[in-house]
Amino acid sequence: MSAPLPVDLAPMRLAAVVAVPTPQLITPAEAVSLLPVSLQLLWVEHLTLGGTLDLDAFRTHLLAPDPAHPEHEVVLETLEAALADEGVPARVR
Repeated sequence: MSAPLPVDLAPMRLAAVVAVPTPQLITPAEAVSLLPVSLQLLWVEHLTLGGTLDLDAFRTHLLAPDPAHPEHEVVLETLEAALADEGVPARVR
């Protein structure tokens, strides 16, 4: 059996328990509307992450996402990275 914590450490242990909000699920179009960056900047980030869609195809995919598209996961990764950079607790579906 372990020894009880000294009285002065007990509040520290309790303070470490913090509720973490569950990220909200949003669509790609909703993600774009929450971001203060241009579509072109998101597209460049998409290319940086290995995407190959041209700007028009990227825009089309944001408005009408196709989960079966080979680059769908890269588009989601792009948006989630941008949301994380802005401190928005959301996941893109």
